[in-house]
Amino acid sequence: MRKKKMNQQHGKISWGLLYVLCGAIFLEGIDVSMMGVALPSIRSELGCPPAR
Repeated sequence: MRKKKMNQQHGKISWGLLYVLCGAIFLEGIDVSMMGVALPSIRSELGCPPAR
């Protein structure tokens, strides 16, 4: 009985960790895509020449 309860708790922790990691990867992807859109306008406002 105790082993089954420990396995259930371990399963809940594992799923929770998986959700957190997937959320972090998703937010990182959004951040990278926003920077890709924003960097050209930031570069032009600062007067930097385009990269070669």
